[in-house]
Amino acid sequence: MSRLHATALTALVLVACYIPTLQGMFKQWWTDEDMSHGFAVPVVILWIIWRERSRWQTLETRPSAWGFALLAAAWAADGAPRTAAETLDRAAALAPTPAVRKRIAAMRQTLPAR
Repeated sequence: MSRLHATALTALVLVACYIPTLQGMFKQWWTDEDMSHGFAVPVVILWIIWRERSRWQTLETRPSAWGFALLAAAWAADGAPRTAAETLDRAAALAPTPAVRKRIAAMRQTLPAR
């Protein structure tokens, strides 16, 4: 996998994970005049990324097992799902479309009652 593909996939996964948060932010920016400047923030961030891209492209990629350890610790600290039902509930919350949410709900109903 090329570096560009890995970066794009990482960005896509991060956006998918934060869809509920991003929706709330967008709604607040749209409805609260004190927060309407929020629309400028992504533009400024993208400009900074574009401006610094040549410096970041020269950085050496060095995979490390510490990255996995850090992710596992963060997952555990966030309250890792303890049951299959909790896992499906979290997946439903992140589902990108109503059809996917409906499928997850159907799978959830097949689990035994507590």
